[in-house]
Amino acid sequence: MIFFFLEIIVIAGIILDAISNKEKIEYSSSLSSLVFMACNIGMFAVFNPSLDEPYLGAFVWVFSIYAHAPLCLTYAITSLYKSIKHVKYFPSKFARILISNVALIFLLSIVNVLVLFIGIKEIYILIFLQGLFSGIQFLLWMLERKRVRKLQ
Repeated sequence: MIFFFLEIIVIAGIILDAISNKEKIEYSSSLSSLVFMACNIGMFAVFNPSLDEPYLGAFVWVFSIYAHAPLCLTYAITSLYKSIKHVKYFPSKFARILISNVALIFLLSIVNVLVLFIGIKEIYILIFLQGLFSGIQFLLWMLERKRVRKLQ
């Protein structure tokens, strides 16, 4: 149950992050999205809908539709936009890796939404991969930011 409360706090943090940067997508934080993906992994690991509890499965399904899927797509689109804009101004090997990684996150988000409506229980693998690639994205973004600061 603690992941549910953490999830609410993280969603509120993402909303405040979006509001506080005066609607400029490129200033949004990658850390809040990484924490969101980590909380989602915990949420889906603890509240496993493959258990024989009907209310638990319904809760996870409603949570997936109304919170997980829209925020994952928003994170993927925002990260894709930020990475494309970054490559335009600072082309490098890291920037190309960032774009390929965020493209994988974007594709996994779309597949995640499609699988959600089919009702396949292997969705946990997709969520784990999204979390893994989000962690890689965050680390690469930090390394790229350090490289760009040295250039300036």
